[in-house]
Amino acid sequence: MGWDTVDFQPSNWNLDVSPSLLPINSVNSITNIDFWSGYPRTLNAVSAVTVPSTTPYTMVSYLGDGLIYTGYAGPTGVYAWSPLNTQINITPASGLSSGTQWDSTAFGEWGIFSNGVPTQAPHAISATSTQSGGKLAPLPGFNAPDATGTATPIRSCKLIRTHRNILWGANFVENGLSYPNRVRWSTSSITDALPTTWGVQPGNDAGQVDLEFIGGEIVDMASVGDVMFIGGTGGIWAARWIGGNYIYKFSQITSLNGPRGPKCLANLGDAAIVLTLNDLILFDESSQQSILVGRMTELIRQFKNAQLVYISSIRQLYVFYQLQNETGFQHALIWDRDTNTFGQRDFTQSFTSTGGIIIPVLAPTLTWDTDTQTWAQSLQQWDPAQNIFLSYVGGNATGIYGNSNTPQTWTISRTSSPSDDNDTIRVRSIEVDVTGYTPQQVKIRLGSQQSIGEAIRWGPQRSYEVGTYKQLRHDDLISGRYISWEVSGLGSSRINNVRLYFKTKGQKP
Repeated sequence: MGWDTVDFQPSNWNLDVSPSLLPINSVNSITNIDFWSGYPRTLNAVSAVTVPSTTPYTMVSYLGDGLIYTGYAGPTGVYAWSPLNTQINITPASGLSSGTQWDSTAFGEWGIFSNGVPTQAPHAISATSTQSGGKLAPLPGFNAPDATGTATPIRSCKLIRTHRNILWGANFVENGLSYPNRVRWSTSSITDALPTTWGVQPGNDAGQVDLEFIGGEIVDMASVGDVMFIGGTGGIWAARWIGGNYIYKFSQITSLNGPRGPKCLANLGDAAIVLTLNDLILFDESSQQSILVGRMTELIRQFKNAQLVYISSIRQLYVFYQLQNETGFQHALIWDRDTNTFGQRDFTQSFTSTGGIIIPVLAPTLTWDTDTQTWAQSLQQWDPAQNIFLSYVGGNATGIYGNSNTPQTWTISRTSSPSDDNDTIRVRSIEVDVTGYTPQQVKIRLGSQQSIGEAIRWGPQRSYEVGTYKQLRHDDLISGRYISWEVSGLGSSRINNVRLYFKTKGQKP
């Protein structure tokens, strides 16, 4: 009599539900894996693209006339990474010289920066100005008088964002007084030109509103279509562009689920997403949907700090996070919107100071040389739509990092899987269908338990070479009421199926 089989076909990851209660295709442990197209796909490491001149706290790409620059700001000023892989100091002679809460936005061919320091207004620089050796310059009209007064105010803001052809600022200090719940927007602008004024005057479409939040301050904004979402620890407001005399119509979306901090609101194209203290919520003006609860609740409650970055071309959201006693962002959850699954990436090279999508011209890539059995580095054109770039600082070196072909270790496992009747299971073999580059070694092992809570009794771990057989078969006769399996490796792979050969108690093999 042959052995019975069960196919796992892993399709999602869940940390909240006890492994013994998970559906058969769920796994409870992954490292450096996402679920692209519904299958577990291993993630390569990131590698250094360039070395910045300061630790980046914010990054933004701005382009014009075929020129592409990446502006970044940190504790010693503002710099631009050029298409020739040089670092250009664009720090102005006065203002924006330092700061700990940098923010940035792209506005046509302009890169715009603010640092939240009182008396220091946001500054802007264009791609053509950067090419000619220019520096950041104050935003036109930012400190111009409103219709109610003639004195020139001194303003600064912690947040700067783009909506349509209008610039927004939030969390202001004006003439030494703090207005943490104030938003201002500029007059509308023509293509590739900066707005002329922020002063609210008869006949222009600039404006300001002081919003009511239950505690806290405005910490983030995100533009989605005709709506600018404004988030504070006490909730989220929506400002819908209507034009005419009123320009924007404001409404409060929620007073409960605000962003947990800066860069915790993101635009998904047709909706927004917010990372709160307890959840990740997809929302628009009329609906809200929890993404994390029931899968990653316990993990998110351990976050010390976090940021969101959405890659629209591949419809994936990166949730960079820092745990207690860690420095910077050392991990990221990866939410795949099409499959509604979570993956995970560890940053083993160094911790991350900020995340962003930037567009370099040339970057290093690593390819496997089958003759020398080594990795060879070369320069090639990056496809900006397919690459997320991360700013790091660690040890004695700083770097801007991006996706590469460098392999890294990965693991996927399911522990404490019971039989249908919770009876003793005898397992003869496990087959793993893996596709990936060769040569590559994949390690497999089986384990068992008699009861939940006791340590897993793992059998021997053996290595198998991808491509030798269609399925990698690992024979190990074990028995127990709960069965565990683990597959790990180093390199690019996809796990198509996991099959166990088993018998339950009372059946003869």
